[in-house]
Amino acid sequence: ASSKAKLLCIQMPEPKKSKSRGKAAKSGGPAVLSVSCEQQAASSGTNPAATAKAADKEETVPLRSNPPPDGASTAINMPTDNDLKSSYNSLKGKEMFLRLQGKTPLTLEFKNLSYYVRVRNAQKTILDSLNGKFKPGRLVALMGPSGAGKSSLTNVLAGYISKNVEGDILVNGQIRNLRKFRKNSCYIMQEDLLLPHLSVYESMTCSANLRLCEPAEKKEAMVRTILDVLGLAECSSTRASSLSGGQKKRLAIAQELLSNPPIMFFDEPTSGLDSASCFQCVSLLKELALGGRTIVCTIHQPSAKLFEMFDQLYFVAKGRCLYNGPAGAVVPYLASRGFVCPSYHNPTDYFMEAVCGDDSTTPVGDAGEDSATTDGDQQKGECMVTALAEAVRSGQCAEFMRAYKSAVAKEKADAAILADNASATSSSSSSANSNKNPDQSLANNDSDSNANESSVKDDSRTGHFSTGTLNQFRVLYVRTFLSIIRDTQLTRLRLLSHVSVGLLIGMLYFKIGNDGLKVQSNAGCLFFCMLFLMFTALMPTVLTFPMEMNIFLREHLNYWYSVKAYYLAKTLADLPFQVIFPVIYGTIVYFMTAQPLEFMRYFLFLTICVQTSLVAQSFGLLIGAATNLESAIFLGPVTAIPILLFSGFFVTFSTIPVYLQWLSYCSYVRYAFEAVLQIIYGMNRNHLECNPDASADSSESLAPCLSDPDFFLKFFSADGAKIYVDFIVLCMFFVILRGLCFLILKFRTRASR
Repeated sequence: ASSKAKLLCIQMPEPKKSKSRGKAAKSGGPAVLSVSCEQQAASSGTNPAATAKAADKEETVPLRSNPPPDGASTAINMPTDNDLKSSYNSLKGKEMFLRLQGKTPLTLEFKNLSYYVRVRNAQKTILDSLNGKFKPGRLVALMGPSGAGKSSLTNVLAGYISKNVEGDILVNGQIRNLRKFRKNSCYIMQEDLLLPHLSVYESMTCSANLRLCEPAEKKEAMVRTILDVLGLAECSSTRASSLSGGQKKRLAIAQELLSNPPIMFFDEPTSGLDSASCFQCVSLLKELALGGRTIVCTIHQPSAKLFEMFDQLYFVAKGRCLYNGPAGAVVPYLASRGFVCPSYHNPTDYFMEAVCGDDSTTPVGDAGEDSATTDGDQQKGECMVTALAEAVRSGQCAEFMRAYKSAVAKEKADAAILADNASATSSSSSSANSNKNPDQSLANNDSDSNANESSVKDDSRTGHFSTGTLNQFRVLYVRTFLSIIRDTQLTRLRLLSHVSVGLLIGMLYFKIGNDGLKVQSNAGCLFFCMLFLMFTALMPTVLTFPMEMNIFLREHLNYWYSVKAYYLAKTLADLPFQVIFPVIYGTIVYFMTAQPLEFMRYFLFLTICVQTSLVAQSFGLLIGAATNLESAIFLGPVTAIPILLFSGFFVTFSTIPVYLQWLSYCSYVRYAFEAVLQIIYGMNRNHLECNPDASADSSESLAPCLSDPDFFLKFFSADGAKIYVDFIVLCMFFVILRGLCFLILKFRTRASR
């Protein structure tokens, strides 16, 4: 017993205890169980004076077990030597990243906060005059029924919504500077927005290179330490697509921890996770809060075990606040308002059912004048929402919380006095007093923090992003290129389609390029080349880019990189593939169909093929950036129809009605088709061959032999076309479409704010 007591008395560095830390120990959270050395020595029968010198500070033993029921004895699981050694070795890393270091803790406060949206000609209120204050070191839960406004409140507080918002949002007592606040906070959304083809380590390395201005060795050490602290070291080489739900959530948190944000917002962090993963996730959030951060997360009906881990509950319904106070006080508060939660009931379930108007949640008893007067009206959820919202707005809820905190503080003080009286020596008495002081010192620290909030300045960087545009482009280019290469299904499919279709067209139109009897068929072959290249570049972009938009918006709005760096990397990373695949396809078709064996014609033909592919991809990026996936799938083929109709193949320019001829100038396929016809049949090409020995029953004998290439160009109204003009116009299409896509991305990022 004596040796075990000595093990428990190992000195480990620990920050000042906070009130939330004490609550975490009571609620069985991920924190630590505080055990004084004297208490351990007394329980083991050893002399307390022998260990008095080791009791100057309070020690901590990692504890993952659940707290015992009230009134039951506390059984302490003795750690082994290996447990203590591993805990000590990892403590330095935990102190570095779980605790807020080098940045000022931020207190978030909002007063008379309202948010509305316009529905047709009416105005719908989403948030109605909300007030609240979220302090560092606390894990805050935003709860409420579906459609209550908790996600809207999170978006407003995180800065993702700034339009149609009224009221004041203060950071450390000052009006919030949105740009600085966004740099000092992060928002982890409900969906796990991760690049599926990058490993855990690669995702973390990319994030570190984008967000940290540190030497490469220090970045790598930070990445390794965070992965070890969050339990992701064993799967560091696993791709994100193969991770479990809990691992994906921890990876998303790990990426944001690199910038050490004082405030972190989470939207339904436990959504889609099993009970064990939910506990691990909330435990991590609790540890981050204990490190000095302000953690705010929306959560929908957590279990009683998870609910006990939260320090503060902010309950909203129909845009109004129904409760704002300690999570442990919600049951007595509801009882004071006439709603008594059964002992076997989950408090959150009961609160939710009562708000939604469940008949089983009827008021019980007489809890004072206020509850008695509204006892009849509270039979339904609507009346309860109104009554509780009015209690919060009138200050009755805040008054109850003050009385509740005073009662809890008095109870703790009485317990500490009893512990002092039970001490046998002055050293044990002094140690007992030290165990009492943290809660009192927390109150003093809170008051000091509140008094000095107005003097605290934001310590964010003066620039927009942590690293320069050139470094952002370099990292994003490598990341995007790796994602394309590792998406083997799509990459192989693109290559296989260009090769197989090229061979099919080559066999179908085999050696017709110099045959005067088959000029019409050859024109169809050339047009189909442009058609195929258009769709193979358009549709993959339309299908994939909208899915990447959510990742881009999350990372950009969390100040990872600029829009121009992302867009330039996205544009250039896929450029090699958009050049290689059309070249492969064009080469197969050109030689199998026996087009003119001249290098200049061959080179120009491949150039137009590549240009057509790039313009089509630009058009796909424009559609993908402007719409969601469902709309993009529909708009992609639909918008291609007028482009093909006015290309000059189905209807020549001279036969198009005058009032519709202007539409042909908007078809980039028209310029590509004209250029290809000029390349194949223009440039002073010799007359085509006409086989006089064609069989009489052949269908080709019914068609005239067009041996003069100029006559064929006149037939398609392409005799006056200039190759360089078509080339310049295609370049203009490329630049304009890419520019419009960039502007849409800028607009969407600003609209998301």
